[in-house]
This record gives sequence, structure tokens and C-alpha cells, in this order.
Amino acid sequence: MKYKLLGFLQWVAPHDTIQHLASRLSDKTCVFELGCRRGSLLHGLREVSWMGFYCGVGISTQAMNDGHKSADQRSSWIVSGIESFRSPFK
Repeated sequence: MKYKLLGFLQWVAPHDTIQHLASRLSDKTCVFELGCRRGSLLHGLREVSWMGFYCGVGISTQAMNDGHKSADQRSSWIVSGIESFRSPFK
């Protein structure tokens, strides 16, 4: 409901966060983000050429669908509340 009302228009995570992570992540690293909304972290990391695997978890079906549409083959999107989330990955 909050997603529908507010929209969350920001597509890119803060620049300093992206730079910090990009300097420490290899393309073999997996990033797991709880509360990912539409995947602004993934979009920012892709803009700086990070090509690792990303898994985003969020409670909004609409946000997950938006994120999935704009993402790539190396990303996964799961609709779940943080408290009830059970990872399908090891």
C-alpha cells in the first residue's frame, strides 16, 4: 500500500554507497538485499559495471515486479516480509 501511495521514484542508491560497495565487491560476489524496493542498489551497481549476482527481497509485489522488469539474468526477486523470509539459496 505504501509503495502505491508514495511511488518510490528514486532508482539509484546514494553515490557514496555505490562507490563503497563497488570498490569491495568482485564479479563473483553475491549481494543479498532485504527491503530492496525496486532494486536501486542493483541499478547503481550495474551502472558502475559490477556484474555479480543480486537477490532482492521486498514485501511489495508491485515493487518486485518493477525491479524484475528492469533487471537482468543475474538477479532474483522474492516477495516476502523480512520476518517471514526463508532463503531458497545456500
